[in-house]
Amino acid sequence: MNHAPTDWRMTCRMHRKPFGTGVMAKEILLPLLGDIMTAGTIAQWLKADDELVAAGEPLYVVETEKISFEVQSTESGRLRRVVPEGSAIPVGGTVGWLLEEGEEMPPARVVRAVDERQRRSGAEGGPGTTRIIPLRGKRGVVAQRMLESLCSMAQLTITLEVEMAGTARLRGELAQAGVRVSHNDVIVKATAMALREHPVLNSTVRDQEIHLLDQINVGLAVDTPDALMVPVVRNADQKNLAEIARTTSDLVERARAGRLTLDDVAYGTFTISAIGMYGIDIFTPIVNPPQVAILGIGRLNKRLALVEREVREVTTVYLSLSFDHRVVDGAPAAKFLRTIKSYLENPSKFGTQA
Repeated sequence: MNHAPTDWRMTCRMHRKPFGTGVMAKEILLPLLGDIMTAGTIAQWLKADDELVAAGEPLYVVETEKISFEVQSTESGRLRRVVPEGSAIPVGGTVGWLLEEGEEMPPARVVRAVDERQRRSGAEGGPGTTRIIPLRGKRGVVAQRMLESLCSMAQLTITLEVEMAGTARLRGELAQAGVRVSHNDVIVKATAMALREHPVLNSTVRDQEIHLLDQINVGLAVDTPDALMVPVVRNADQKNLAEIARTTSDLVERARAGRLTLDDVAYGTFTISAIGMYGIDIFTPIVNPPQVAILGIGRLNKRLALVEREVREVTTVYLSLSFDHRVVDGAPAAKFLRTIKSYLENPSKFGTQA
C-alpha cells in the first residue's frame, strides 16, 4: 500500500452524539479529501477495535480513485469500528466511534461469512475458482468510477491519423539545444493549445449545467502496480515544451513510486491516456467524470504512403477522442481533433511556446 507523504495526512471529522448511557460519544465521519470526491474506501484500519486512541494518532487508511491517505484522529477515546476494511462509504458517512470510559455500544449485527468452499467450487462439472481477488481499494474505486462514467454519459469515440514528421523534426531541434521531449510531451502541448481554441472540451457537467473552465489542466493516465493514477499538468497551455517534459517526467516517476500528493492529482480538466507502448493502435478511452472528454494515444507506426506522387515511408499515430455527446456534438469534436493534428503536423504554430 502506497500512502501519501506525511504532509498530506488528513484529520478525521468528529460529530458528538448522545449514546448509550447519555455520555457524548464522538462519531468519526469520512472527510472530504479532494475536489470531486464523493466516497472513499476504508483500505486499512491502523487501530484495533476497542483500542484506546489519542488525538493525533493515525486511525485508518482511506483510498479514493486518485490516491491513498492516512487519516488521523482529532480526539481521544476508545475506538469502536463500524466499517470493515474494503468497504466504500460516502463523504460524511460514519466510519466508527470514539467512546468515553464506561460507554458501550450495542453489539453490531453479525453477518455470516460465505463458506469458502462454496465460493471456490463451481457448478458440478464446471470450472472452480483457484483464487479470489476482492474488487476493493483503488481497484474497486476505479471500477465504480468507470461504470458511473459509462452509465451517466452519452460517450462516443472518433479517431484520426496524424503524420508525425513535423513533431520528429521539432524534437530533433530541441535535442540539439539540450532539451529532450517525448512525442507524448508534444501531444500534451498540442492538446492544451487546442483546448484554448475549443473551450467546450475543457469543461465539466454539474447539476445539468456545462461549466467552461478557466484553467487547462491536463491529466496523464499512468499505470501503477496498485491501479491507474492520473497526475495533472497544471496550466499546460502556458508551459513551453521543456517545462511540460520536466513536469510529466516528475509526475510519472512519483506516480509509479507511490509518492503523489493530493495537489498532484487535483483539478484536472482533460485527460490523456497513452497505451501505444503496448502495441495498441486504436482504443476507446473512458471519460474521467466530471470531465467531458479524454484523448487516447496509440503507438507510432511506420508505413508506406503516397506523398506528392511519390511512395515514402511515413510515421503516424492514431489519436482517439472519447467525449460526452450531451455536451459536444460530433462536428465540434472532430474540429478539436483536427486542431491537435494541425499543431502536431505543423509545430511552428506553437511559436514561442515551443
